[in-house]
Amino acid sequence: MPLFKALPPFCLKFMGGLVLACVLLCAGGLTYLRFAGIPEHWQGQIRQLLQSKRIFLEYSKLYMDETGYLVVRDARLLDPRDNSTTLCRVDRLRLGIEWFAWWRGEFPISTLEIHKGEIEIPLEEGEIARLNKVRVLAHLSQRTINLEQVRFEALKLRVKVSGDIPLDDIFIQKTDAKPAPSLRQRLARPWKNYRQINDEFDLKKPFELSVKITSDPETRRIGFDVAVDSDQFTWRGIPIDKFAADAFVDEQQIRVERAILETTQGEINAKGSLDLATHNGSFVLSAPIQPELFAPLLKGEAADRFAAIQFQSLPSLQLRLDWRDNDKRASLLHLDLDARDIAVGSSKLDRITLVATTNIAFDKCIIPEFTIEAKGDKLSASGLWDKEASSLKLQLDTRLNPTLLKAVLPSSSHPFLDSCVFEKSGPSLTAKVRGSSLSPASWKASGSLSLGSASYKGTALQGVGCDYEWDGSWFKMQNVWLHRTEGKGSVNEIAYHPASRILTMKGGTAQTHVQETAHIFGGDFEKSCLPYVFASPPSVQFGGKVDLGGGDQNDFSVKLSGAAMTYPFMGVLLPPDKISADLFFKGKQLTIQRIEADMHDGKFSMEGRFDFSNRNASFQSKIQTRSMDFQKVMRNLFAFDDVSGSMEGSLTVSGIIGDLRSLTGSGSVSIQNGYLTSIPFLGGLSALANTIIPDIGYAKAKQATADYLVSGGSVKTDNLVMNSATFTLINTGEYNFVDDQLDLDARINLRGPIGIVFFPISKILEYKGTGPMKNPTWRPKILGG
Repeated sequence: MPLFKALPPFCLKFMGGLVLACVLLCAGGLTYLRFAGIPEHWQGQIRQLLQSKRIFLEYSKLYMDETGYLVVRDARLLDPRDNSTTLCRVDRLRLGIEWFAWWRGEFPISTLEIHKGEIEIPLEEGEIARLNKVRVLAHLSQRTINLEQVRFEALKLRVKVSGDIPLDDIFIQKTDAKPAPSLRQRLARPWKNYRQINDEFDLKKPFELSVKITSDPETRRIGFDVAVDSDQFTWRGIPIDKFAADAFVDEQQIRVERAILETTQGEINAKGSLDLATHNGSFVLSAPIQPELFAPLLKGEAADRFAAIQFQSLPSLQLRLDWRDNDKRASLLHLDLDARDIAVGSSKLDRITLVATTNIAFDKCIIPEFTIEAKGDKLSASGLWDKEASSLKLQLDTRLNPTLLKAVLPSSSHPFLDSCVFEKSGPSLTAKVRGSSLSPASWKASGSLSLGSASYKGTALQGVGCDYEWDGSWFKMQNVWLHRTEGKGSVNEIAYHPASRILTMKGGTAQTHVQETAHIFGGDFEKSCLPYVFASPPSVQFGGKVDLGGGDQNDFSVKLSGAAMTYPFMGVLLPPDKISADLFFKGKQLTIQRIEADMHDGKFSMEGRFDFSNRNASFQSKIQTRSMDFQKVMRNLFAFDDVSGSMEGSLTVSGIIGDLRSLTGSGSVSIQNGYLTSIPFLGGLSALANTIIPDIGYAKAKQATADYLVSGGSVKTDNLVMNSATFTLINTGEYNFVDDQLDLDARINLRGPIGIVFFPISKILEYKGTGPMKNPTWRPKILGG
């Protein structure tokens, strides 16, 4: 201050004016640079400085603000490899300048700032990444960019970045390296994938993503420490309490220090590393978590099956991925699962274990252990798949009840499982499977099956067993045995072709109830066996081909012998006491080659043919009877006992099964030595005749014969003749057995001397009967009957 006091006043005024002029000059210059922009010459120097660091920048305006910062408007950062492709856009960029560094020939840009900006990063295929609420504060030195603060939001992500980036090397391609994908190309796919799944997240607040950049000047390696943290969000309907991860990424490795996903139903933990130079690494995942948590990820039938599984305690799941040489065939995935107390639908399983190893390409897979335990029973399986050797090997040993797994098995298996009831435990089943591919069509299998008390389609079984094999098209069973309460059955071989639904049987024998065992096979075979109802199981021999797909290819024979049975015929049940038969099924036709039976103290024989090809099944048959007790016949047919005699007859008839009006045919009948006029339709005639000649209606007939026709639901005859020692009874007319209506003309001719005496009044002995069979009305014809 003494110096200023020593100066003359005019000097002080001059110096003050000079300072004021400089201030005004600087303020004017800044104002000019603010509105007019940086001179083009200076802009060229700034571009050269930036390009020396391989930073190529285009903009609409470059000016200096009032604080001395360079402001870049509508800036575009270009890819240094072609100087034309835009890497990103930002509307306003502030650059701090060290002016003295400029004069010293040093890099003058010291800071880079963006406040609440928006950045667009054009990606390939028209994809644009937009960053919002961008805030950047970075310090630039001769060799590095120090990111003091970088924040932005994009697609439900709140990102924070910090660290140092080597400025000289950020865009430099190593001379010995292969051309690397551009930054846009590296970003395009991850951005697109994340954008596509972005809507699957329902967040209370954005994910917090923190990235710290580290660099090594000696190795020129840039690394990224990445941390993700989020609380309480929903992904595809799955509630997540927390997700956090810490990882490190650089050009040579990816290292996941920890990754954890927490839910109210358990958690998932993962860690691992991958060497990008050698392409070797490993990752381990542990998941003590309820699997049903992920049910919303599944759709359709798979979702229904998965929803049927409920774990009463958390299962233990361990996954390990060993990545080798970027080769899917050499990279292995190891799985170890242990789950206990599982509900499958309404069933309970005690434990499921699975140990498996496969390469990522699934060319090779080994399952040393797979078990399911329930109620003391166990299923054990193991397998090996080698695609290169075209070899598949599976081993199965089980006594597990398969119906316990119904809720998770394909719906196509449900009809079979619904038909099975196992009283104690499931079948004992062993299987060895060999194949050349994963397609079941290439598989061949063999093994054995046995089970105790069970039922199939409602048919009770005390035991079943067989050896079996599958050759890819035919399922064959050998040495088949079946035990039921009433008897046993066996078949030398059964073969089934699923594609055609053809079933063949060889050497079958059985002594079981026909209808119940036929119900196992179903189809036309069961339908054909329904009429034969035996009081005790017959002895049956059978074999041939059964077409379960419709019956067109049936070619099956049955030889049968048995005791008492019933058989429906023309509305009544015939009761053979002893029977033997030869039956043959061809297509949808049943041929009865021979049926012979003892019936009503006589003999019954039949042959016939039944056609089931149409909805209205038809038949043709021929029946003969010999020496039958006429009283038992009448009791069987009409529930009437007051007759006697010995009957023989024949009948040839055809028609539609169940339609009595469709029957057509003819036959004859002969009855010897019996009291016949007491039968229902002649009872009233006997009483009427007795009023003229006492006891004539109750005389014993030596013989009765008739020929008859069957048509339209009626039996017609014109020569029903009954002879006794004193008279001949001649009947003509018909009986409608559908409507139970009799229309019969009868004439009594007296024989011997009494016939000559009474010949003048013979017309009095002509009668007409009408009405129901059991109680017709008889009137003398001479009186208008």
